[in-house]
Amino acid sequence: MTSAQTGTQKGTQKGTQKSSQKATQEVRVKTREKVREKTREKILRAIQEKPGITTTELAHEIGLTQKAIEWNIKRLKEGGVLKRIGSDRGGRWEIPLPRPWRLRRRPLSPS
Repeated sequence: MTSAQTGTQKGTQKGTQKSSQKATQEVRVKTREKVREKTREKILRAIQEKPGITTTELAHEIGLTQKAIEWNIKRLKEGGVLKRIGSDRGGRWEIPLPRPWRLRRRPLSPS
């Protein structure tokens, strides 16, 4: 085998490794997104059942740390999915409903 052939084989192996690493990274990102989505769904479900629930109670109920709950709540608030009404101690959570589609009013046609 010549040194050129050996170099080509090494180049092919490196290319295969890079594409494999990229695919693995893409799977990790997708998995992470799915897990976050499910976690946020659990948080929203718990808040629907008990709007006055605390982050400590959420953490205990869902099985995450309080910091993880706070991180997810922050993202939900930034996305407009969750809103805090009232104070931190005596307030409650609200999940704003999506605005209904506005229907265009068409002028009545003369009969």
